[in-house]
Amino acid sequence: MTGNLAPKGQGRYYVNYLGSGKDVYVTVGYEISAIFDKYPGFNLATTNTFLSALDRWGRILEGNTFALRTQGSTISNGYEQHSNPMNGNPNETLVIYISSYYDSVNGVLGSAGTTGTRRTGVTNTNQWNIPFTSSITFNSYYTNNDVAEITANNKNTFYYTALHEIGHCLGIGGGWFILESSQLLRSYRVGAGDNSINPLGLGDSKNLFYTCSALGGIRSVSDFGSSTTLTEDGVPVTRYIGDAAFQAARIGTSSLRGDSAAVSAYNAAFNLSLTAIPLENGRGFGSIASHWEEGYNDDATYGTDTRNYYGNVYPGAPGLNDELMTPQSEGAYDMPLSLITLGSLLDLGYQVKQDLADIYNPREFNIYLDGAGSPLQIGFYGNTYKVTGKTSSNFGKPITCKKGLTYTFNLNLGASHPIYIVTVEGQTGTPPASRVTSGVTGDGSGTGSLIWNIPAGLSSGNYYLQCGHHSAMSSLIIVE
Repeated sequence: MTGNLAPKGQGRYYVNYLGSGKDVYVTVGYEISAIFDKYPGFNLATTNTFLSALDRWGRILEGNTFALRTQGSTISNGYEQHSNPMNGNPNETLVIYISSYYDSVNGVLGSAGTTGTRRTGVTNTNQWNIPFTSSITFNSYYTNNDVAEITANNKNTFYYTALHEIGHCLGIGGGWFILESSQLLRSYRVGAGDNSINPLGLGDSKNLFYTCSALGGIRSVSDFGSSTTLTEDGVPVTRYIGDAAFQAARIGTSSLRGDSAAVSAYNAAFNLSLTAIPLENGRGFGSIASHWEEGYNDDATYGTDTRNYYGNVYPGAPGLNDELMTPQSEGAYDMPLSLITLGSLLDLGYQVKQDLADIYNPREFNIYLDGAGSPLQIGFYGNTYKVTGKTSSNFGKPITCKKGLTYTFNLNLGASHPIYIVTVEGQTGTPPASRVTSGVTGDGSGTGSLIWNIPAGLSSGNYYLQCGHHSAMSSLIIVE
């Protein structure tokens, strides 16, 4: 930290704790102790933003207490049991070591993971893989500048980066499989019963999913991916995906719980009845299978979000786009912390205050007016804070939709701005000549709700919300 003012958080900040040369911050609620191990060079605004992200997780997980691991159990990376540096109590704490590096080339904002996990001694119970030590490394090329990039909800880009990385420290991603004595005891990560080729050569299956279900009973060999060889720093290295990381996993694998709070929340969000959530199948190892599927992205390194879910392509299993625990930062756009992510923590065995989740309704958009000569304003995911829609002349944010699903556009424009879905941007008329009618109800009005039940057979590509009277009042919809 630089500057003369002390950082501000809801917890306790200790400068040069006990003469160690390291600052320590401890949250209220669920005690997370952040130890600035190799000081990341935060300015005051960056430090306060990071503490705000820590405080939010502390509030969400308030009330959790966990038993100590069984003495003598194997824990990851050989880390020994740690306790809270403030009170010596290891039962209700997570210790995170914070460091930094500098990289102006690869576009990675940070990385995080667990380094020591609890062992309760009973492998078929929850709380088996909840961490007590973790680490975060931030890329200092971005951190201080990202604090200045303010979102519509009055957050900033670094806030969401920090919130995301702390999520990994809590076990999201890394806690989705459990290894003991080279055998996979429990896993939340599977393929979807096939051996389809990953489009980026990242192992055997492109159809990676998160589930608590044994998918109909004993998992078969076809539920697992296989090894692949990548070149890292000029050296061929064998890597694995999901369950395939451990060949001993090719056995029957029971679940930690009979259902999944994460999958239930996912189904509620998309009005589906699947038993699994798609995981990222691109961006390389470290990202693959450790994040929710990104969804539509024009960067080919993210692979594809067109998934085969046991032969069901549409609606298939939609990606989560801007949700916090997808792999890509959304820059100046907000990233909701949804009930899906909080459900994953419930699956791991945490108590979670679900009422502290953000609004995340991926099939609902609020549409607002910003003047007849401007693009439409969009409240994504049912939120009331607004961002500018994308048009050919405006670098805004597109709406993305999946065929086979039903979307609601709540119109807050007034009677003089009738809205249609069209295939030609800027085309006016009541209705415009390129009006889309298949699956559409409630168009031609500036109030009420326009509903689009997107047919599975509709052509993929660009569509537009369009005012029938004003050509500039438009917003791109990408249908896949």
